[in-house]
Amino acid sequence: MGRGLLLLRALREPRAMHGFALSEWDLVLRQARGTGTVARLCAIAQSAGIFGALPTRVRERLETEHAAVAQHHRLIRWEVTRVRRALAPAGVPLILLKGAA
Repeated sequence: MGRGLLLLRALREPRAMHGFALSEWDLVLRQARGTGTVARLCAIAQSAGIFGALPTRVRERLETEHAAVAQHHRLIRWEVTRVRRALAPAGVPLILLKGAA
């Protein structure tokens, strides 16, 4: 399978992840990190019910990235709340750009 297709396959066919060799996982995780989809892979594997069957090293990397993304989201929500409170008295609308999504 082509190098770029492994990540796509993992995202489209979650159960295929169960059969990936460690060398394939290395490639998939590097590609996922580059595209910002590591936490998504974690969520997909959990939803598909295969997360526990993945190699320990892979699970640890997925969980670490998932936790980092969750923390980032908490920080963004906290900052948005503070900005919204600061702008409320002035009646200034809060418009978030793509990075805050």
